[in-house]
Amino acid sequence: MTKIHLNDLQKILASQPFVFDSSSGHLPFLLVEPSPEQWKQLSKGDGHTSIEEELKKRHSSTLLAVNFHLLFQRKTGIRVSFEDKVAIPLQKSPKNANLDVSYTEGFRKIYVESKFLEPFYDYCGNRDIRTPGQLLKRIKPYLDESRYPAVASPSDVRRCFEDLASEIRSGRLLFVDVQQLFKHALAIHRAASEISPCPGTCIVLQSIRWQPTSRFLAAAKDCGTGWENTIREREAHIQDETEICRRYMSRFIGALGDADFFTFEDCTYNERIDALESDDDKQFRLLYFL
Repeated sequence: MTKIHLNDLQKILASQPFVFDSSSGHLPFLLVEPSPEQWKQLSKGDGHTSIEEELKKRHSSTLLAVNFHLLFQRKTGIRVSFEDKVAIPLQKSPKNANLDVSYTEGFRKIYVESKFLEPFYDYCGNRDIRTPGQLLKRIKPYLDESRYPAVASPSDVRRCFEDLASEIRSGRLLFVDVQQLFKHALAIHRAASEISPCPGTCIVLQSIRWQPTSRFLAAAKDCGTGWENTIREREAHIQDETEICRRYMSRFIGALGDADFFTFEDCTYNERIDALESDDDKQFRLLYFL
C-alpha cells in the first residue's frame, strides 16, 4: 500500500484557498470564537505547545473539533468543553486520558475523540508513525492486569489488548487507533466508578472522523498522478478497520462491566454536518471540502 506524507495532504487542502473574515484576525480558519473558559481548556490540551499556533493550521484535528463543536453549541445551546482530562486510565501512571470534547445532552454524557487527517498519513516530518513496532509499543503498559482500575474481568481486558496486538502485527489494524479508544474507555470507566453517575445516565464514547469527499478527491487528482486512487484505497481500509473497531469496543466495554450504561458510537463529520442547519455551516463545508 502506498504510504502518504502529511505534507502531501496539506498541499491538497491548500490547493483550494479558503478566505474567511475571521473575528480573531490572526486565526484565519477559526469560525467561532471560544469563550474565555474554553480558551483556558484548550490551552491545557496535549500534543501542542501553543493552542493559537495549532488553530492556525488548516489541517489541525483540534481546529476541526473546535469549529464543529462550537457551531454545534451555537445551534443547540448545549455547552461543550474541550480537552477533558477525564481520569488516569492505569494505576501507577501520572497521565490522564485526554478527550477532545465532552458535553451533556439530556441523560447522555458524551466524550468525543476526533480525527481529521491522522488515519490518512504515515509520515510526519521524517518520522514514519505507522510502523507495527511503534503501534505495539503503546500497548505494552496495558498488558499488566495489576494496573487496571477495578474492572469486571481483568483477564478479558488483557486479552482484548493482546488480540489488538495480533491485529496490528497482521496488518489488519493500522489506521484506526483502537488502542487509544481502549485507553479512553478505561479512563471513562474509572471516572464513572469513582463519581457514580446519576441513575439513568448513559455514557457515550464517540469516535468522529472526517471522510474524504468527491471535492477533496478531485483536488487530490489535480495535485498529482495517483493521489486520488491512493486516498480512495486508504479510505477503503479505514472503513474495514472501523468494522473491526466496533466489534472490539463492544467486547472491551463488556469486559469492563459497563455494558448496561456505557456505549461506543462511531460517525463522520460528513454525516453530522446536516445537524447544524445554519448559515454558519456554509463556511465549515467550504473549509473541510464537505
